[in-house]
Amino acid sequence: MGHTTLVAKLFHLPVRTLIHPTGTFQEIREERAGTVLAYGLVIVLFNLVMTALAAMSGLTPELMLPMVITSLLTVCLGGFWLHLFVYGLGGRSGVGATFRVVIFGLTPTALLGWIPGVGLIGFLWSIVIVYFGLQELQDISKARAVLALALVFGIPLLLLALLATTPGFMVFWPAPGWVTWV
Repeated sequence: MGHTTLVAKLFHLPVRTLIHPTGTFQEIREERAGTVLAYGLVIVLFNLVMTALAAMSGLTPELMLPMVITSLLTVCLGGFWLHLFVYGLGGRSGVGATFRVVIFGLTPTALLGWIPGVGLIGFLWSIVIVYFGLQELQDISKARAVLALALVFGIPLLLLALLATTPGFMVFWPAPGWVTWV
């Protein structure tokens, strides 16, 4: 990104990520890890602040704790989970590249996830951004990027579906309808 200041980058990158993900991943391929982490913290903190404001206004009080947990788990555990499949499918650019993809892929979810009814759109666009990021930073094909994402989401959904068919499932999850797109 040249000699652009960190603050300028932190304002530039979210917009660029939303409208031109492939270009963003080309741009950040060699970016310092500190800049990538700062970006991740800024978008997650933005999301948490907006979620807190929405909760205080009475708009979405039940989302605050799940938002904090989801943000941390998505970046940490989700990054390793994704990398497991990326590596298995031939991505050899390292776990750092996968975490770059995850952090930048969170952009739409972080910017829109706090808005009831719009969070799902952000989540879906995040998946698209991760798809482009995997191709660009892990140098894997379109088909392998799709397969990695299908496995990352498909295996937990399959396990949840199997769990849901077991007797007593409702004891552990009394209201599946309360799932939110955080």
